[in-house]
Amino acid sequence: MDDSIADCLVIGAGIAGLTAAHQLQKSGFRVVVTERSDYVGGRLRTVHLKEGAVEVGGAFISDFYAATLDLLTQVELEKSLFTRPQTAFVLRNRQSMPSWPAGELVRSPLLTVGQKIRLLGLLVPLARHWRALDIAQLGLRAQALATPADVLVGKWAGRAAGECFFGPLLQGLLYWRLPETSAHVMLAILKAFLRGKATYRLRNGMAELPARLALEADVRVGWDVRGIERNKSGQYDVQAMDSTGASRALHARSVVVATRAGAAMSLTESIAPWAVAFLQSVEYSRSTTFTFRTAPGETCPLPGPLLFPSSTLPGVSSINPLVSDDGQPTRIFGISINADYRRPAGAGLDALAMNVLRVVCLSLGSPWWLTSAKPVHVQDWPEALPKFDSGYLARLHDFRTAMASADTPVAFAGDYLDAPYIDGAVRSATKAADLVRSRLAGDADA
Repeated sequence: MDDSIADCLVIGAGIAGLTAAHQLQKSGFRVVVTERSDYVGGRLRTVHLKEGAVEVGGAFISDFYAATLDLLTQVELEKSLFTRPQTAFVLRNRQSMPSWPAGELVRSPLLTVGQKIRLLGLLVPLARHWRALDIAQLGLRAQALATPADVLVGKWAGRAAGECFFGPLLQGLLYWRLPETSAHVMLAILKAFLRGKATYRLRNGMAELPARLALEADVRVGWDVRGIERNKSGQYDVQAMDSTGASRALHARSVVVATRAGAAMSLTESIAPWAVAFLQSVEYSRSTTFTFRTAPGETCPLPGPLLFPSSTLPGVSSINPLVSDDGQPTRIFGISINADYRRPAGAGLDALAMNVLRVVCLSLGSPWWLTSAKPVHVQDWPEALPKFDSGYLARLHDFRTAMASADTPVAFAGDYLDAPYIDGAVRSATKAADLVRSRLAGDADA
């Protein structure tokens, strides 16, 4: 079999690309996956240290991630899931105060009694739009509340709720700022977590899922696709450079572009103007995660993620301790910063790690476990997660509607096309595979 010819070329071996390849292969199509970097998984990345598996990308799976849980069953990884604590804390007045689950927030001193009562005001818009707030159906114009999250929170719950609760949660989970977030998306996420009962991790790390998917696929790691052209027969000629620097040609009946939005736009000149306009509108949050190890004899005492209000420590999102499988503290913890962090001019990632550690130490009163820590890994995500602002869902709806009727075998997959977390990437990939499958079947019938 000629390995340069495929029914479908998937560009990008992140979770979206590998899921699309998996779904198409199940239908008997020959699929080739190219990946520009030297590893598979994209933003699902695990660093293995002697203390355990450290997540430096997507860190968990919630029980409302239906598509992801189904995918794990398909590849026989469901038994690798284990429950992780859902507790989260917020730093206020140099103290770690519980903020989640909801029952912990009720008992926490994070908000005053009056502020907690005011927080209940958010139940009004939540109840009013309850049926429309479906986390699995975010791209529908009729459902979208075209309001920034900070405006909604300020009106119904008050400034303190935004500063000490919603702001830190959004920064800690998605690296988003409250004013740049769609109120509809925030409420949909809140509804999902209020109804959810558990979050999970994979025993050997989250990267175990893309690694398992890659085992069954023809993945060309280190292949950089330089251009795609549709030929006279309606198929695609693809120019790429392989891991050795040699030019390679591929030919496919269809293409799934499973890269970030900006990279997708640059791959081909045949993308319709409406698609270009949407892809240009997609913006990403930025995150850098520093993994530290404490001095011998010390462990990180935090019982769960510690989140930071923007007024307390601008640009610092969270501290995330690594807890052993049996719930014991370890010497490993991570500090994540976002785009608002004031990075010293000219500082490399190693110098930035020590700068961040000093800043966080001062905010926590310089505890010895923190001041004695040393960096062991740095992961920079210049494009961490797509931002869903107040107008994003309407733009996404228009793009998806146009794609459904477009006369092109190119499909797109990625979290920016569904929801800004793992399940969004998986769902978008399944939709892309369905689109390609139907068009390839139509070609065969013709």
